[in-house]
Amino acid sequence: MDSFANDYSEKYRAIGSNIRMARNATGISQTELANRVGSGKSAISRYENGAQKPSLETLMRVADALDVDLVDLLKDKVGPSLGKVVSEPELDWMQALNINLTKLSPTARQSFARSVIAMYRGYQEELSEII
Repeated sequence: MDSFANDYSEKYRAIGSNIRMARNATGISQTELANRVGSGKSAISRYENGAQKPSLETLMRVADALDVDLVDLLKDKVGPSLGKVVSEPELDWMQALNINLTKLSPTARQSFARSVIAMYRGYQEELSEII
């Protein structure tokens, strides 16, 4: 029975990770998603961390709020709507990165995000010079 419960526990963590990835891709905060869904910010945080199991109705509201298919939120590995943009190996890497980032302190995550944004802006400048 424990392995059965563990299996579903992993699935809820995957759903939570998919919610987080879709929310981050959309660029909205947990608070904004909570407002759109009609729940509290702490509930969104618990869903994203796999600590609370969202109901089917809640998952449908989250999918609508993030403008993704419900099925995308339920997938074990593939992040919502990102499958249309990047390959599966890239999605695996992005999901692993996302999980590791959740282990950092908020200050460290913010510092990491600033570094990524700076690198992205550098790539944008290089591309604009080429084009």
